[in-house]
Amino acid sequence: MNLTQVRKAFNEDGFVVLRDYLAPDLRDEIVDRTRRFISDVAPTIDSKRGFFEDRNRPETMLRVEHLNLDDPWFAKLADAGPVRELAEHMLSAPVRSTGVSVFGKSPRIGKLTPPHQDAFYWRITPKDALTVWIAIDRADEENGCVRYVPGSHLKEMQPHELSGVFGFSQHITDYDPGRVGEAVPACVDPGELIVHHGMTIHYADPNESDRLRRALGIVYYAEHVRDDESAPKFDPKKQWAKEGKL
Repeated sequence: MNLTQVRKAFNEDGFVVLRDYLAPDLRDEIVDRTRRFISDVAPTIDSKRGFFEDRNRPETMLRVEHLNLDDPWFAKLADAGPVRELAEHMLSAPVRSTGVSVFGKSPRIGKLTPPHQDAFYWRITPKDALTVWIAIDRADEENGCVRYVPGSHLKEMQPHELSGVFGFSQHITDYDPGRVGEAVPACVDPGELIVHHGMTIHYADPNESDRLRRALGIVYYAEHVRDDESAPKFDPKKQWAKEGKL
């Protein structure tokens, strides 16, 4: 794999799909360990880190944050080895992981992931950060694959506001493909990767299939970024608690 060409595509489009980056053994282990975490550990995690469409139905998992706190294997995956090396190559800088999360869209009930830019949530400057998104199930247009707006990371931060969607606190105000650009689907099989820049506009449709759509996400900041105290600060979990969703 020519990582120089991969980085060129990432710099131009703000995202890149990698189908054969991981060695088969590591790819299979990531998929297997993540699936076992979802079935065995995720239901035990409290509402501060674990979000479900229906708390009484573990199979409706929406997101669990910081798997690395529960299983050191995920910490090692993020902090050393080919995934971290890939992040450093894409950002052309040493990086640090901010944690490992797992995302889910349940069959027929997995909701829209609203259009947004990850960097809006990250109170850092400069916005030199990315997410490595590893498919645990097949993700396609039927079950809610991620859609990206190519080149949107090269433009300014878009205005965001409360989304009203549980689990996704903010979305781009008045999202207009005619203004920001058309999104393209990124379809991937288990063990394949998507790397996207923190400024890249992306979203995912609801899961209208009978199949699960789960993924592992690892966020990396370039080591040179610093905290930005002037950035917007919000705590959506307080609002979700008031609404009885936690």
